Amino acid sequence: MSNPPDDTGDQDDAHAIDAAFDEIVANIDRPGTAASSAPWPAAEEATVDPTPPPPVTPTPQRTPQSEWSEWDDIRVPPAEPPVEPADEDEGHYVPPPPPPLPKGDPAGRWAWAGAIGAPILAIVLPILGWSLDGLTGIALVVAFLAGFGTLISRLRPGPRVDEGPDDGAVV
Repeated sequence: MSNPPDDTGDQDDAHAIDAAFDEIVANIDRPGTAASSAPWPAAEEATVDPTPPPPVTPTPQRTPQSEWSEWDDIRVPPAEPPVEPADEDEGHYVPPPPPPLPKGDPAGRWAWAGAIGAPILAIVLPILGWSLDGLTGIALVVAFLAGFGTLISRLRPGPRVDEGPDDGAVV
């Protein structure tokens, strides 16, 4: 074990200070060494005060009547909480029921059935083992073309005349 540096405050022996510090760090975990058996400093001791703190007394509330005598003839009504009218649930929005869906005309329903149903049947029937040769294949192609042609012919030819040109979103 090396000699610890003297406590005179001399900074001349820097190597001795570094060596002492290295030794303390190396032996910090060993029991019985100077670093681990040093007494706990008295300044670090926590002391518990056995006397409880005095109870806090509330300060009296000052009113105009307690300070000036000219307030004696004024009567202050007691404070009552404001009464709010009981409204129905203000924060919850319940939308109105949606209008019923338009039924459409029979020609439009048959056109959608031909335009969508024919390709679906062209996929499902071979999976089920039916052959699409002959009359079945021709009927599916005619149903698709008729339905698609009907839907295209019912499209509007241009912008709405009654509302003028489309200027985008109207707020």
